[in-house]
Amino acid sequence: APLKVIVVGARGLFNAHCMQSNATGGRIDPYVTCEIMGRPKLRFKTKVLANKSDPEWNFVAEIPDYILGESLVFSVWHRNWMARDFLIGRAKLKSAKFCHAAAGFDGELSLFETGRGIKSYLRVKVHK
Repeated sequence: APLKVIVVGARGLFNAHCMQSNATGGRIDPYVTCEIMGRPKLRFKTKVLANKSDPEWNFVAEIPDYILGESLVFSVWHRNWMARDFLIGRAKLKSAKFCHAAAGFDGELSLFETGRGIKSYLRVKVHK
């Protein structure tokens, strides 16, 4: 059955790479990818929002052929126009959080792999 995923927005994004190299001048041009663990072909990507540390995408996607029990992995990236994109952080949403509630999931996920002491969050809505 298809699964509806809405990437609402994020807050507190911080690009640790900007502090190490001044390549991006401290700006963040974020976008989000979402995939089902173990099924990268079902990945989708939001658009890039220029210079936003608290972006709002309100991006709607549908994942076809979702199988109950599969977890979603969200990755927030900084679009580096000169070289490889940098990872800002990741979040994992287990199916138990959205499959067993009639309303699905609507909330914030803490990002990990953000760098020491950095607290960043991604807001998503997921329902069948």
